[in-house]
Amino acid sequence: MSNLPCNCPVACLAGPEGRRGDDIQIGDVRVVTASLFDPFYSALRPNQKPHDNYARTNGSTVIGSKYRVSGSVIVPSARGSGGSTLYDDPSPSAGKRRPAIVLRQSKNSRGVEMDVCLMGTFNGVSAADISNVFQHYISHIYTDTMPNKKAGHLHTSPEWQSPSQEQWVIPLLHPIKQSTIPPRWRARRTSGTDTSAEEGYYLEEDAMFQLRNLVTRTSRNFDNTVVYNRSGARSAFVEKLDAEYRRRHPIAKMHRRNATKKTLASQHTKRFSVGRPTPMAISAY
Repeated sequence: MSNLPCNCPVACLAGPEGRRGDDIQIGDVRVVTASLFDPFYSALRPNQKPHDNYARTNGSTVIGSKYRVSGSVIVPSARGSGGSTLYDDPSPSAGKRRPAIVLRQSKNSRGVEMDVCLMGTFNGVSAADISNVFQHYISHIYTDTMPNKKAGHLHTSPEWQSPSQEQWVIPLLHPIKQSTIPPRWRARRTSGTDTSAEEGYYLEEDAMFQLRNLVTRTSRNFDNTVVYNRSGARSAFVEKLDAEYRRRHPIAKMHRRNATKKTLASQHTKRFSVGRPTPMAISAY
């Protein structure tokens, strides 16, 4: 039944064209570099992400330098913004390159400050397989391929197209500071025709009204049940959040074997010891 069109009341309000131009508008979907864990750690301050020794590239976690635990402060790149969410920022502080919906924004001499809702695919897993850390704090962005079109969702203009079957948004505000205006997340087309490089997704007024209400409800629920809960729910949630973060960003120690000794290229992976056995790179949010 996933090929049936959506018949919700606001579906017809999603326009066929995206937005153009550099100026940031409320409702824009812009390119940011952040982790889906970030909104939770922002709300849970002073709790911070566990440190890890992995940098991110091409959607996987690989051996590298430490992931900084401060907020998202990046210089964005427009390259490939319409394809998939890849780790594309060379700095170790960034996280995964992804779309984000702008709810508030301001510009000054130091750059751009935005409050955004991060979007992601959770590596394309089904809704039932998403970690229960996130389960109660995510909502669908409508796609033609989403299995359950009766599930609550938001519509973008134009309708969201993605290699993944489902697209999600975390309706918790996350602050982003950038030195330059981030590029638009370019609209994709299934017709085979190229989209203008300047045309990006956005949420029209009614969809933004829905999102703001969803953010209010989700934030209130998270504050009441987790952030300001005095019965131990906060510490229990942080423990689960940290465990899931470590699972996605494992801590590892690198030991170089005889750095002066020449080795064959095929032996390169043997020059690092990370316990037994040597771990494979895992995908991270």
